[in-house]
Amino acid sequence: MPAAGSITRLIGEAKAGNPDAIQKLWDAYFKRLLGIARKRLRGRRSDMAEDAVVSAFATFWRRAKDGYFPQLSDRDNLWPLLAKITDRKAINLFRKHIRDDVELPDSSQFPLGRQPDPRDDIAIVEAVKELLEQLGDDTLRSIAIWKLEAYTNEEIARKLNRSVGTVERKLRLIRSILKRKTA
Repeated sequence: MPAAGSITRLIGEAKAGNPDAIQKLWDAYFKRLLGIARKRLRGRRSDMAEDAVVSAFATFWRRAKDGYFPQLSDRDNLWPLLAKITDRKAINLFRKHIRDDVELPDSSQFPLGRQPDPRDDIAIVEAVKELLEQLGDDTLRSIAIWKLEAYTNEEIARKLNRSVGTVERKLRLIRSILKRKTA
């Protein structure tokens, strides 16, 4: 990894749009960011993790050139920024991968042949809110939301400072409650 002063210089050059600076930052941070993406993707295809890092760097460079990061000045605030962008890109790729694996009906199966519109999204959000309210417990709601956000049972256990077994029992309870309520 380059020396601390050189990272600061590279950040300034990246903000100015210098592609060589981005390449040097890529060389310095790629392997660490790849580790973050792989952890988030939990062993799925390695090319997906690499795609997340590539996308993160592209977003970082574009936003840096456009002045989105005025406080970005050194390695101490560069690393958390790159890590967060990479983590979010990996989550989005994971969600897209899951959506792509789910076979959706063709448009002819929608009423009167209409395509879904934003009102459908609102209806889904409202339905999810209603289901979450039926859980009746903030901890159960938090666990359900984290599972929807693709957190692992281990990650949820750490967030709650509980055992994985406790999280798994609560997930079974959530499924049971929702099954009864939607039956």
